[in-house]
Amino acid sequence: MGGRLFILVMITSVLAAWPALVTAQSPRDTVRLAELDRQQRLWANLAESDPSEEVGCREIMGHALALAEARQNPEWLGRLFELLARMQDRDRQSKTFGNLRWRWGDTEVNDLNAVEFCLHDALLLWKRHRDWIPAEVRPQVSMFIRYAMEGVRRHRVAATYTNIALTRTANLIIVGEVLRRRDVAEEGEQRLDELVSWTAAHGIRECVSPTYYGVDINALMLIATLSESDRVRRQADALLKLFWTDIALNWFPPSERLGGANSRTYDYLAGRGALDWHLWSNDWFHSPTPGKSHRVEPYWHEWTPPAELHAMSLQRVPRLVRQSWGDRLGQSRTYMLYRDIALSTLSAGYGPEDVPLAIDILGPRGTPRAFFRADDRQNPYGMKKHASGPGGQMKATHPTPFWIGAQRSSDALVMAIYDSKADSLEELQSHLVLPRKAQSITIGGDPVDMSLDGNKKRSVLPGQAIVLRYGTAAVGLRVLTAATRQGRTASLALIDDDNSYNCIRLTAEHGAGEPLREIKTGAADANIALWVRVGTNLADEASFQAWRKMFEDSQPTRIAITAEGVALEVPGLEGAVALSARFNSEGQASADRIIPEPSRSVLELDGQDVGRTLLDAAIDSQAHPSKSP
Repeated sequence: MGGRLFILVMITSVLAAWPALVTAQSPRDTVRLAELDRQQRLWANLAESDPSEEVGCREIMGHALALAEARQNPEWLGRLFELLARMQDRDRQSKTFGNLRWRWGDTEVNDLNAVEFCLHDALLLWKRHRDWIPAEVRPQVSMFIRYAMEGVRRHRVAATYTNIALTRTANLIIVGEVLRRRDVAEEGEQRLDELVSWTAAHGIRECVSPTYYGVDINALMLIATLSESDRVRRQADALLKLFWTDIALNWFPPSERLGGANSRTYDYLAGRGALDWHLWSNDWFHSPTPGKSHRVEPYWHEWTPPAELHAMSLQRVPRLVRQSWGDRLGQSRTYMLYRDIALSTLSAGYGPEDVPLAIDILGPRGTPRAFFRADDRQNPYGMKKHASGPGGQMKATHPTPFWIGAQRSSDALVMAIYDSKADSLEELQSHLVLPRKAQSITIGGDPVDMSLDGNKKRSVLPGQAIVLRYGTAAVGLRVLTAATRQGRTASLALIDDDNSYNCIRLTAEHGAGEPLREIKTGAADANIALWVRVGTNLADEASFQAWRKMFEDSQPTRIAITAEGVALEVPGLEGAVALSARFNSEGQASADRIIPEPSRSVLELDGQDVGRTLLDAAIDSQAHPSKSP
């Protein structure tokens, strides 16, 4: 063990000295080597009679795959699959037959996604490394795969659950081929046809997720590189090109990350996630490793994104990207990218892990972005995690207010309305988190210095213009309205709480600690409406001051909130930006009108639906299926 660790330290030092060279030559080998130390530490836990309660089935299976990729310690596989067998439900009468407990300490299967992730890695292990697996262990692996196949067949998910729908589809196709179960493979092929058709009609549901795009690509690569069917490989290839084009169009080059608003993230501040493994291995960003690496399947050379996509992401600036992610009004997304700043909104809220409003600001990788966050846990930056979902995974979820947003290039208008009856929140805040590095800040035209002692919190009135300067870029803000759960005006403040994340925040207090009462109309619920404008290419003082004055002099065209609904309109630089919503008899809001009208394109670049064009190959494969082996 000591010798291996010594070698790892030496190799890591070399990688740190010449990261670009090593990354370009052998990213897969780099990841294999980075796994050595982690494998040793994890094995010390798994070798015990009972692992710690928090060890997960995904971690154990990923460990087995990592050993195979690194060609290390094949004698450990027997123990790993013994543990997996003990975590797998092998009772044929059980509703969760074939699935797995998420963690060792769980008493039952509580997250049905477990079998999808584990079978995915088991199939990779079997297809790529079967000859390396010790002969006496192969029956264990084969038995695990057979039981997992039944678990996957019983796990029904909608097409809208993008990452699991794609993973399940890939598992069915490949396990059916591996076990010569044509009925299972055909079930997977039918699911793939349905996913292609749904995406062509409505776009990618879990849109622009820095975490789940990594899972999506893993699933599609499993099909594209390992399936025996020419037809499904062509479909997977078309979907992979769609995802990578989506990534390229939404890439924020200055910070080397996926930019803008998104459906699901676990890194609200910097927008990093599982997709980074793919990005790093394809040389989209530069560092010795992608960070904490415990999955090695992204580092294949059998399928790589077209090189021109990365070049386009760097060169085609400015660009306006719009895309649909569902079939209802507002299930759309807009991203306006300039060289020094980008503004993005969702026109409807996605869920408890979304970022419905985001501003990317010039800075190196890891630079915090600006984003909106609903909050009921005194967790404005999304760094405090809590048990969430059926499996109790640790996540930084947030409340899910009714959200409506409109954007025209550099202007966005958004509103969040909280359902007090549904949420039953003890504390409720809305935050717009902003990078601390602003060179200047004005509130109502008056300069403020947030760095001075005793001046870390500045009150803001609804309607006051707030302007922050970031180099050649600027952000202008107006809170058009903000209310407590009791219908009173919410207190607003720009706050620097001396956090280590280099951020400040504009926070609305929606009545923390006040007792709930029955709300009869949506007009009385807690809410906040924001007008955001970004400025670009403000290279000198005169151009910045002119931009600032123009925003401060601009006033909302309409603000109307009644028992029947809400209507807001502001004069954007390129035309009116407006939204309206209705309240039903229970006070619940629904979108009524959004100006400009949300996109219904799969993936739109400057007005052209390039996404639908990319899917034509997959749709053609459906219409003219070839015979599979």
